[in-house]
Amino acid sequence: MKRSSWLSFAFFCLIFAVSMWGCGGGSIGTGGDTRRLEGTLTRNGAPISNAEVRVDETGESSMTDEQGDFSLPLPKSLSSIHIQFVIADMEHALTVSDIPNDTAIVHMECSYDDVGNVKLESVDFVRPAAD
Repeated sequence: MKRSSWLSFAFFCLIFAVSMWGCGGGSIGTGGDTRRLEGTLTRNGAPISNAEVRVDETGESSMTDEQGDFSLPLPKSLSSIHIQFVIADMEHALTVSDIPNDTAIVHMECSYDDVGNVKLESVDFVRPAAD
């Protein structure tokens, strides 16, 4: 390959790589194949921290923070999910069904009652903002 051809090819590859830098479409909420599961876990209105939240279908898990908040990636291919909460070494399960395909964020508010049950207080399906 001639030197000028080699330099042209290298320049083309560099321009192509730079132009593709921000592409991919896999980021959450932008039309990729993932979305977010977000929520808050409380007991009598107070946040529960350090509880494990796990999605059975993916194996993904997260710990609640000091505000009781959690966030996990969730494939858009799932229209129903089983969620495990581990609080003080006890497991509690919830199911969220009928998740629309165009949802960017599944937001849920959950409470832990005095009997030891986790209750789904509310669930919102947040769609991506229109361009």
